[in-house]
Amino acid sequence: VMPNTVGREMVFTFAETEAALGGTHPLGDYLVERWADHLDGSRKRRAIWDVALIGAMLHPEWSESVTITTSKDFGNREVTCYSAIDADAIKAEFFEALTAYFKQ
Repeated sequence: VMPNTVGREMVFTFAETEAALGGTHPLGDYLVERWADHLDGSRKRRAIWDVALIGAMLHPEWSESVTITTSKDFGNREVTCYSAIDADAIKAEFFEALTAYFKQ
């Protein structure tokens, strides 16, 4: 689980995304075009929640987490709740991984 207060730290700007991915590979172009063509394509910044969560799961050293128990309505089960992330490290690895993939 990643609360909004944590996930919102993973902010990408259109300018940095376009600079890193545009013109590098068809997938990079697609991601840039998807941002621009989205219903709110004029937004210059976006919180990329899914990348934040995946980064925290892949690199626990880049996050802080606690184990919590859900309410009875949600099964009284234990889940990991992320309380902080190193958004800069996760974002850098995201761009590095895509760039490496594009070079293959």
